[in-house]
Amino acid sequence: MRNKTLILILIGLNLLGILSYFTLIEDEIIEYLTSEPTSSLSNIIELLFPKLLVEKNHFSVDFFLSRVHQILFRTSLANLLVCYIIYRKETITPIWNSYWDTKYRNTDIQIYLIILYSFLAYTLYDWSTDLTHLYRLSDFYKPVLLYHLIPPFILNKGIQLSFIVIEAISLVMLFWNKTRKYSAIIISFIFILEYGLFACFGKVDHGYITIIYSLLVLPILLWNIKKHQWVITLIQSAIALSYFQAGSEKILLSGLSWLNPTHFQQFLLMHPTPISSWIASSLTLCFILSFLTLCFQLTFPIILFVKKLTPIYLISAILFHIGTTFVLDINSYLNPWIISLTVFYPTIAARYKTMPEKEAT
Repeated sequence: MRNKTLILILIGLNLLGILSYFTLIEDEIIEYLTSEPTSSLSNIIELLFPKLLVEKNHFSVDFFLSRVHQILFRTSLANLLVCYIIYRKETITPIWNSYWDTKYRNTDIQIYLIILYSFLAYTLYDWSTDLTHLYRLSDFYKPVLLYHLIPPFILNKGIQLSFIVIEAISLVMLFWNKTRKYSAIIISFIFILEYGLFACFGKVDHGYITIIYSLLVLPILLWNIKKHQWVITLIQSAIALSYFQAGSEKILLSGLSWLNPTHFQQFLLMHPTPISSWIASSLTLCFILSFLTLCFQLTFPIILFVKKLTPIYLISAILFHIGTTFVLDINSYLNPWIISLTVFYPTIAARYKTMPEKEAT
């Protein structure tokens, strides 16, 4: 009875939110996009999406309204999914508990951590140089959210050098059980702070988003690796759903018209290289690549439940990212997405190794 009441409340709140949008909020959004509004809603919008102040002049009102409608649609889908889970709670709960109880070898987890933190060390060193150069362009520093509390002085070469020293010390401290949990917090904080500073200059690199997901929860894992192995499963889930989201975005925003080979052809021509031009010359090849990309992204979460498919999908993902760099000459072969995929190494290793009894408990 309680479950049914909760489901009715969730559905009611969802309908109330949709009704409120179309009767109260949409007109405010249109006013914000077409004039110089002074309402409290406009202040909230600019706080959450500061770039919108400029971008609203680059696209039509219908473009932005369609994006808002997408948010309503997706929120409603998520609401229905939650309602279904509540309705089937008795069936889903055992499956849910089993999913998060997956065990991994400590050695395999440590190999993943070594690869990840080595990449972080390299990236932070590289970023410090770029941010020091951006300090000369501090007039273009447009802080977002909490970065309003941080002056551009943080980009000073001396401060960036101190970050590198702190990071190096923290990396060394990761090897000691008593200090590694604090070291992980420090490294995560510095990396996310530096990443956000680029965003304050309008330089947003979504390629690092899976790394950010990992850093938000890795300190919990390092607090006690044996007890908190569910963190590995959580990171794997986040990465798999990121690929799924990339594919679902294409369907939700463009429908099946995304499979129109001319769309992929235009994308290739926007990044002209000898190989991309050759691929763009064949609409058949463009359709095949579009179709394979969409299928790969939409079905990626399968590996969370069918472990034997993990190597196949990981190889496909690595080839996908390397191929993107090779064909379009964008990004780097040392791709953060590829580094993030190493979190699946413990899963693959577990299929070919016998887990010691003491680590399985």
